[in-house]
Amino acid sequence: MNIINTWQAVALAVSIFNAIICLWLGLTVWLDGGRERGPRLAAAGMLMAGVFFLIHAAVVGKGPPLSGLGIPFWWRVISVPSLLAPYAWYATMVWYTGVSDRALAVHKVLLIVLGLFIGLLVLLLTAIYPLPPELRTFALRIVPAWLVAGLPFLIAGYLLTLIICFVLPIHALWTGTGRSDHLPSHAWARVRTWLVRTSLLGLLAGMVALGGAVLIFSGQSANLDQPFHEPDAAQISQFFQFDVGVLVIVAAALGTAGQAAGAYAAFTERPLPQWNRVDQWRWLVLIAATFALVVGISTTFELPPIYIILFATTLAALAYALLSWRYRVEHEAFMSRLRPFVASLHFQDRLLDGGVSLSTAVTKLLEAISRDVLRAERACLLLRDRIPGLPMVVTYRWGTAEVPQLGDLNFSLPHHSGGMRLDASVNGTTWAIPLTDGRGIAGALILGPPLPGAVYTEELMEVAAACCARLTDALAGERAARMLADVLRQRIAEVKVLGSQGRRTLHDDILPQIHAALIHLSAMPNPDATVQAATRALADAHSQLSTLIRTLPPATPHRLEHVGLLQTLRDLALVDFKAAFDDVQWNEQPGIAERLALTPQFVGEVISYAVQEALRNAARHARNDSSQQPLHVTVDLHWQQGLHISISDDGVGFKQAQASTSTGIGLNVHRSLLALLGGKLAIEAGTPRGTTVRMYVPEDLWNLAAFIDDGDDQELGVSERGRTRTVLS
Repeated sequence: MNIINTWQAVALAVSIFNAIICLWLGLTVWLDGGRERGPRLAAAGMLMAGVFFLIHAAVVGKGPPLSGLGIPFWWRVISVPSLLAPYAWYATMVWYTGVSDRALAVHKVLLIVLGLFIGLLVLLLTAIYPLPPELRTFALRIVPAWLVAGLPFLIAGYLLTLIICFVLPIHALWTGTGRSDHLPSHAWARVRTWLVRTSLLGLLAGMVALGGAVLIFSGQSANLDQPFHEPDAAQISQFFQFDVGVLVIVAAALGTAGQAAGAYAAFTERPLPQWNRVDQWRWLVLIAATFALVVGISTTFELPPIYIILFATTLAALAYALLSWRYRVEHEAFMSRLRPFVASLHFQDRLLDGGVSLSTAVTKLLEAISRDVLRAERACLLLRDRIPGLPMVVTYRWGTAEVPQLGDLNFSLPHHSGGMRLDASVNGTTWAIPLTDGRGIAGALILGPPLPGAVYTEELMEVAAACCARLTDALAGERAARMLADVLRQRIAEVKVLGSQGRRTLHDDILPQIHAALIHLSAMPNPDATVQAATRALADAHSQLSTLIRTLPPATPHRLEHVGLLQTLRDLALVDFKAAFDDVQWNEQPGIAERLALTPQFVGEVISYAVQEALRNAARHARNDSSQQPLHVTVDLHWQQGLHISISDDGVGFKQAQASTSTGIGLNVHRSLLALLGGKLAIEAGTPRGTTVRMYVPEDLWNLAAFIDDGDDQELGVSERGRTRTVLS
């Protein structure tokens, strides 16, 4: 096997690999980098490097000449993008590193001088050699023929320019602080490390190229106006060896630049999450290396071009299939990370179980934010307001370190709306993200150091702040709902207490006083007609009050505990309020008793008091102060994905009754309580008259884990007969 063909095949393979990498980086930076000069300049430099390697692969693979153009022409053509690409790299580093003041002024001067010198070299390479022989000879007389060790001026200037274009960026990288003020220092340090490696590898490639040029051109004629002559086999082999060495070093430099662009979004000025970009970069390197390897092998063994075409076709199909697969995997992973933030916060369940699960829910959401979004080692959430069932500080892998105090964080909004850098020496914390509401700072998310390979970008912190703000808003709404529920339950309790106090006052105080008055009046000698009338009136009042006390229904909680919800509702309609209506019709769906057997105590209270209020309103207002008007009531109970209750009367109608009284106010209280349970209460006007009150309580309330018997009746508070459990009452 010809050693020259082997080195030529290796050079071709590495050139193709470098061309693919450069074109991908250039297009990625161009499409993602926005319209600023820096990203456009970086993309242009990478695209020019890609063009250089494409032409280099064509020349090495003996594709030229085209239309009579010779190999020397193509070597001079590719030298133009090979000069402009390193110059664009230097200019990009000056912009991206954010050097300022005197250093920036010096770099601007160097850029101008270096640009003029590159322009001169480009002029000599592109404008002199196409001239007729007489003019070309005249132009070359003013160009120094030698520089060092017999190296021609053009080649020496070309290689020295490459070296300078990679030396000066190193100074800018070490002295600059980064263009993005919001980029954390550790993130900029990592990006700078990869960019410094890229510049060092570029410098090494230039040094190797310079050493190879000195070795190859030593002892050669310096008369550049002589026609290009064919080198011997030893020179060709030596050239390809140095060419392969330079190409391999450049491939390593492109690898470090790709890592900076892929993992840390270098040049793009878009601080996006880079996990998927890193995967794309790795797959690109694998595909490019595989294709370049096959091209090199086919060139070495001189296989027919059809095999390369077939392999390229297969590789394209495989790459597209892998891209689709990775898209699906990344989409599923994204949905998995997104699910905790869009899932239900189970507000109703926590409202019913007294906030037992609130701390667990908040802890899981904080864990998802810290682990999946920010990739933080540890974090803690500080809250301004105390939430029942939730501590003031929620932690994620915080350990035993001291937790900062919310009052000690000196946020100055809106300057710190995206986060405030903390002293890392204090408890190992690095960032504090404020959470705001209408009253100012509602809390803060304190972050420890990021996991290896992760960085805190501004966008990630904004996403985390938005998630935590949603959490604090939900907690504020829950706190308000709990306050409302407490007020409503307090009103129900007050009604219970007032009813008990009124019954006790009637029995213990008023009836004895009336009885004593009757005794005194009866003991009077010769009572006149007035005294006798007063005695009869007091006796009638005493009898009515005694009957009223005996017929008053027992307290609803007591009744629910002993007979259950269904019997309580029956008693309300058929016993307690029977005398208030001319007829009460009770309709219940068969089998509904089994459905309501294990009704939670608080749910039963809300339902029974709502039914009691609806019946009381019908008894008081349906006749509209006309006691002689007939009044009939129908109560219907059926089950359809929950309990449906309908209470209909044939009275004057809700609107007319409401116009003359304040009916409906009490039902609004019970409507609010039912809404907290996820139920509904609606008042409908009948046709042509009458009123219907419809209630609905969802089936989920009978399936909550908080109300399921786990075998320990005493611990859960399950009653002996009703099998109900008090949770919020």
